Amino acid sequence: MKRSPSRSLGAAATRRVEALAPSIPVALAALLLLPRLRWPAFGMFDDAVTLRTARALVQGKWGMWDMAAGRFRPLYWAFWALLEALFGEGPLWWFLAQGALLLGSVLALVILARRLGAGPLAGALTGVLFTLAPATVESFYTLSKGEPLQVFFLLMALLVALPAAPALRGNASAWRVLGVASLVLLSIASKESGIAIVPLAVLFYLVAIATADEARRRNWRDLALGALLGGGLYLAARALAFGGSPLAGGGYASAYLGSGPAVWAQRAMTWAARVLHDMPYLLLAGPVLAVAVVRGRGQARLRGVRWLLMGTAWLALWVAVLLPVRFVVGYYLLPFALAASLAGGLALEVLYKAVVAPYARLSLGRRLALGGVALILGLMMTAGAVNALSDGRIQLAVDGVNQAFLTRLRKTAPQGGSLWLNIRSESEYAYEFRLHMQLLQARSDLSVQQLDADSLASVQDGLLILPYIENQPAMTVRLGFDEPSQRRWNDAARRALLDGREPLARELVELKLLRVELPFLACQWVPHRTTYCQQAQSFLDRRIFTYGWEVYALGDEATHDVGHNMAGAVP
Repeated sequence: MKRSPSRSLGAAATRRVEALAPSIPVALAALLLLPRLRWPAFGMFDDAVTLRTARALVQGKWGMWDMAAGRFRPLYWAFWALLEALFGEGPLWWFLAQGALLLGSVLALVILARRLGAGPLAGALTGVLFTLAPATVESFYTLSKGEPLQVFFLLMALLVALPAAPALRGNASAWRVLGVASLVLLSIASKESGIAIVPLAVLFYLVAIATADEARRRNWRDLALGALLGGGLYLAARALAFGGSPLAGGGYASAYLGSGPAVWAQRAMTWAARVLHDMPYLLLAGPVLAVAVVRGRGQARLRGVRWLLMGTAWLALWVAVLLPVRFVVGYYLLPFALAASLAGGLALEVLYKAVVAPYARLSLGRRLALGGVALILGLMMTAGAVNALSDGRIQLAVDGVNQAFLTRLRKTAPQGGSLWLNIRSESEYAYEFRLHMQLLQARSDLSVQQLDADSLASVQDGLLILPYIENQPAMTVRLGFDEPSQRRWNDAARRALLDGREPLARELVELKLLRVELPFLACQWVPHRTTYCQQAQSFLDRRIFTYGWEVYALGDEATHDVGHNMAGAVP
């Protein structure tokens, strides 16, 4: 029987849409990178340390500064050393290289989603949700993060293990295991938490034994074998480098250990709030997929059970990896966002097929009800994207102010002068400030010291630098200080040293916020008010966020004169 011309045209149009679908999230990722590439700047979270270490490696001074803290991530340092060797201290080129990782990761995720059974809509939407996740924006709008490399190689390993063609046998399968092992090794060598793929791959294989056919079982078997081999090679290399110390040894790694039940409960609530804030659609996507699996039949139900179990295991294990971490920061969730984005894409595709597809056999009332669910799910996805874009604007604004202020100091601070930085915590800003002045601003003559209780009573001259922050969002990109603590420290410094004196100069930026704080709605039911609930102001945050620096002169008249020159140096 011949097909009608209209059906043939419809099929051709469908094939074109399917061919173009992967390009949509990749193009969106490229657009996301444009503001960062237009205003590139090294940040004050580890970037100066990264530059110093990369420069030393290029000069043949082998050694990674964080090994003393128990960390072992050689590929991470090799990546930055390569950029230093090729481009020097040009942040644009560094962000271009990292942007290539984003484009590659988004494309790989879309291809992986299709290989796992997602349709064109779900595949494209998976890439869009990942691109517009707050974890993605923070990871790729800043440098010195291990997650971009970790996720890129993790996705490559999954693509090698789960090919589009049927599973290979014999020598070809063995080569594939070696390929997976190499990519898993590279992923873990970028950031140690990538070791989580080893138990995950084994668990995936066990699920596949019960739910998949023989060909697919071989795919998951090869992933498990490759992950075990890659993880074992990493641990062996680490043992050689450290002389056999445990994975949780060292100053940095030991921060994952300890804590009592109350602290664990607090962290669990904080991470739950972070996930709800960044990826709220998971609340609805999970039940939608579960219902679809229950209503499925035969092989469709079995496949749905497999993906539901594997996706839940992925999300649960990455939360388990993060739960002991002392700091709750958004970019840690980048591997978590892979499965979350896929769940969101699949859930919306399920609803689309039930409501819009011509073969859907539902009453009008049920279609309207499911359409309402799809609308709510779409709004939840939009809320996460709004927060991600807000994070990007904040990151650009903060980096811009920091760069302008450091440049101002380079031009106007007195030769051999003292800079007193009023940050009392263990923030990276304290030593990054010093390294930025030495490495990037060429002012190694300046003495940069962190103000504390002792120096507050003894300091006599120099320039006093007060960080300024107002209306800080409860959950956003990582900043060097928090508003309540910094306000207390600044008030103490003003009382002890300034006697009502006006600042010589300010470098501030104001930004109108637009943030959707969904976790705020749950704060009244939280038994122990989390840090988030103490800081969040409303469901829709439309405040003016202000960030920057103030400079005050201390001591003799010469310093005052220099300070007044500083005030006029930059408009």
